[in-house]
Amino acid sequence: MNLRKQNGELPHGIRCSVANCAYNKDGKLCEAKEIEVGNEYAARPSETMCSTYIDR
Repeated sequence: MNLRKQNGELPHGIRCSVANCAYNKDGKLCEAKEIEVGNEYAARPSETMCSTYIDR
């Protein structure tokens, strides 16, 4: 699924609670230009992970 707007940016409001990620704003929003969510074998939400994560 493509979440990008026509200008190529992700929509505002991608929620993230990973406080020690460099893209996290105010402990609740992701500011990355693009995100990748991984684990192609996930069977439930708890088995997915953000591959865009980088340490602060």
